Amino acid sequence: MLSIAHADVRIGRKTYLVDMAGGHKRADYVAVSNTAIGFSLLTVGGMSGLAALISVETALALLGVLGLAGVNSAASLREA
Repeated sequence: MLSIAHADVRIGRKTYLVDMAGGHKRADYVAVSNTAIGFSLLTVGGMSGLAALISVETALALLGVLGLAGVNSAASLREA
């Protein structure tokens, strides 16, 4: 499930960057965004692992809140 979500995020991010950036900036944006998503995956994976030690419901609630934050963030992106 995590692999599918990660692939979807990468495709969406790169599509947005291709529409937004031009020239050599595009490669820079993709490199920075790939690094950022890597750190995000490590951080969220650690947080959800710790939350799962408390209870499965806590981990699901945490991931649900993070999912809603992602939806809110994506909705606020400017048109490319």
